Amino acid sequence: MSDSPIEAIKARLDAVELIGETVPLKKAGRTYKALCPFHAEKTPSFIVWPETGTWKCFGCGEGGDLFHFVMKRDRIDFREALELLAARAGVELPSRPGRSPEQDEEHARLYAVLQTAALYYHAMLLSPAGLAAREYLERRGLSPETIETALLGFAPHAPGAFERHLVEAGFTRQELTAAGLLGSGEHGTFDWFRGRVLFPIRDQQGRVVGFGGRAMSDEVQPKYLNSPQTPLFDKGALLYGLDRARAAIRSEGRAVVVEGYMDVLAVHQAGFLNVVATLGTSITERHLDQLKRLAPEIVLALDPDTAGLHATERAIEVARSAQPDDVVPEIAVEVGRRGLLRTLVRYRGTRKTRVRVALLPAGLDPDDLVRHDPGAWRSLVEQALPVVDFALARLGQRYDLSSAEGKRAAAEDALDLIADMVDAVERAHYLQRLARLLQVSERELAEKARRPVAPARGESGAAAPPTGDTLEEYTLALAAHLGPSALQQLDPGHFETTEGRALLSFLQRSSQGDTLDLAALEPYVEPWLESSLRRMAQYNAMWELVPEEALGERLADLRLRLEERALFREQRQIHELLAADGEADGGRWYTELAALARRIRQVQASRASLNRAGARA
Repeated sequence: MSDSPIEAIKARLDAVELIGETVPLKKAGRTYKALCPFHAEKTPSFIVWPETGTWKCFGCGEGGDLFHFVMKRDRIDFREALELLAARAGVELPSRPGRSPEQDEEHARLYAVLQTAALYYHAMLLSPAGLAAREYLERRGLSPETIETALLGFAPHAPGAFERHLVEAGFTRQELTAAGLLGSGEHGTFDWFRGRVLFPIRDQQGRVVGFGGRAMSDEVQPKYLNSPQTPLFDKGALLYGLDRARAAIRSEGRAVVVEGYMDVLAVHQAGFLNVVATLGTSITERHLDQLKRLAPEIVLALDPDTAGLHATERAIEVARSAQPDDVVPEIAVEVGRRGLLRTLVRYRGTRKTRVRVALLPAGLDPDDLVRHDPGAWRSLVEQALPVVDFALARLGQRYDLSSAEGKRAAAEDALDLIADMVDAVERAHYLQRLARLLQVSERELAEKARRPVAPARGESGAAAPPTGDTLEEYTLALAAHLGPSALQQLDPGHFETTEGRALLSFLQRSSQGDTLDLAALEPYVEPWLESSLRRMAQYNAMWELVPEEALGERLADLRLRLEERALFREQRQIHELLAADGEADGGRWYTELAALARRIRQVQASRASLNRAGARA
């Protein structure tokens, strides 16, 4: 959602700074801790993750993003929190309706100003003022051909020069600001990227939508600076190099994801064009969705340091929770044993994208490796590990495998991945390996791996709806169909996305009659939620033919699925805290993990009971 003010606000506000104004935060590894401001406690249970802008209290159970924190702190609704944070972040909230002809013209002007800026910066790189920048790129091993192809540039320290050049080219200061090229300070406007080597960032159509700026000295912070959020630039959806890599990814059937701009350029220069990079952010489901449409295999080749390994693990979790690719929904109705109509949707044509992990040698990033030995890069990618092999290799680093608690936590972590496998032989293989690694009984692991619930399939091959944001939309749509009481049963804490929570709040305020006409509500919803509401409205036609009792059971199952996903998310957070705290606070986190494991088993047992009852029907 490039036009979403939610993402723009998150990009501009610092969670630690904002939350720290209410409660004193103390740094603890990669997180921050405090006594919870929402309930009385003596031991800090309130955790803030600065990388994701989220928070969680493991004492009272509250948690969410900045919007939920402000709503809870100030006792206001979502819209009020949105307006408050938008004012603080300097984000203008759009009004109805959606895109107009004027907005289309505005976007065309932004594309033009960004392309003109890219040409200006490239000319500055080739000018005498860009000598130091050219020498830096040469030291990094980039050829003149690569510099020209990528249209690399340089923004010199020349107050007013950049602005004057683009104004003379016919653009306004407002357009330069809207494109993310000018900043403002005490002394007026300034070139956002001054003093940096610039990497133009293009969308899949090859249009420049923003820039990444690299400081030429490691003493200058931040080392990398991206364009701010704009109508064209959304770093959670863009992949650097994808415009050039698309054809190679499609032809080779494999996409390789690295961390940095220099990594992409060095590997492309060596002849391996199927490589892209995120823009200094974690891999998102939107990133994966783009790559899954191009290739059946994605290789993660992130840096081998601690941050890179954690980023790899987060990417694997995103891939596991993402909805199946190439899903084609079909409305399908069948008659059950008691004459009741059932089976809402079939999903056909589904294939599973393979995600693998390339383990780089210690101390080398892709840029270093491919420059010294292109053949080693090729072998590294071709021999990339399946995610379960990577996870098993990491267990000894993440957990104390000499202790019972460490083995239990490691087993739960690995079994979560193993249980996802469709092939029984593969599951057996990895159960054997895990048993040997943990030095425990394979029989016990096999019993623990038997999840009470898998995605339920009826006699017709019907499958439950895909996970990810689609799960939230599907649940909200069914609850809206069933009426206000069903909407009140949904817990906003089980929704992973800000958009999902906002939609729930909107529907709860809008519910008056027995059901909600989602299509009729479109004129009243926030513009960035329109597409979600339209998708939800499309489900209504399926439910008219299904008995109310069956729909109630389906909603109960969906509620449990949302809760299960939230519990697994909390479980991963505690694993991260345990890894950061070590044994200093280990006993407490192990206790939390044990309680979570019990709740997860209860939820899964409830889902299993629902599915058995549905099968008998």
